Amino acid sequence: MKRIINYPPSRGQRLFLGILPFLLILLVYVLASEVRLSVNPTDKLMPALTSFKAAMERMMFTPDKASGTLLFWWDTYLSLWRLIVGLGLCALLGLVLGTPIGFIPQLRAAFDPVLAAISLVPPLAVLPILFILFGLGEVSKIVLIVFGVAPCLMRDVVLRIDAIPREQIIKAQTLGGSTWQMMTHVILPQILPYACSSGRPGSSSSRPKRSPLKGVSVTVSFSFAVISRWMSSCLTSSGSRCSLSSSIWHCANSRPGCSPGPC
Repeated sequence: MKRIINYPPSRGQRLFLGILPFLLILLVYVLASEVRLSVNPTDKLMPALTSFKAAMERMMFTPDKASGTLLFWWDTYLSLWRLIVGLGLCALLGLVLGTPIGFIPQLRAAFDPVLAAISLVPPLAVLPILFILFGLGEVSKIVLIVFGVAPCLMRDVVLRIDAIPREQIIKAQTLGGSTWQMMTHVILPQILPYACSSGRPGSSSSRPKRSPLKGVSVTVSFSFAVISRWMSSCLTSSGSRCSLSSSIWHCANSRPGCSPGPC
């Protein structure tokens, strides 16, 4: 009997099926945008694709009058720099601290409850304390990322060490390996790929903690411009204008000299 599960798609079919949902979403957006613009030509909730094209050309290729930089590329660079530095420190702390905590029973008994408690604290809850300690510069933003991601990453490393078969540890001890040798030659090679994958931007441990951080006290980033416009729209108006999509459109379609703040 023929069953659909026995007919995997070819490479071309897989590519087509992957693109098809995006094409359908784009088609629905274009049709809905035309309907709204036919009723209200100045509608900003669902602007036309030509408006997006003109806005992106202005953001990507027209220097800002206030700073003289290309806002899209400059803001993207700064955001990626904060992300790379913050997640790099998280990966380093996860390996350096998580490995001994997960491998040595005494350290795990002492620090595992603390890690569990800290990992449940919302990073934005300690934001005022970080501002007082580190100021409003880049250091406070990076520390905020580290505070949100590093405890979760260390707990992931501890759980990964738990999953290593106990027979490997016993065999290493029978061969005369010390605690340090077992950590560096048995434990670390097995958890290093997992720790790197856990700290990647799209992982479950880093995404919930990192996503609300980039728009907080950031004076240069595209997300700051969008969030600022969104908040000002919500405070000054109501209805369809208080929406994230309209805020993105406003920020992208503002005057060319608009700085990356409230457009």
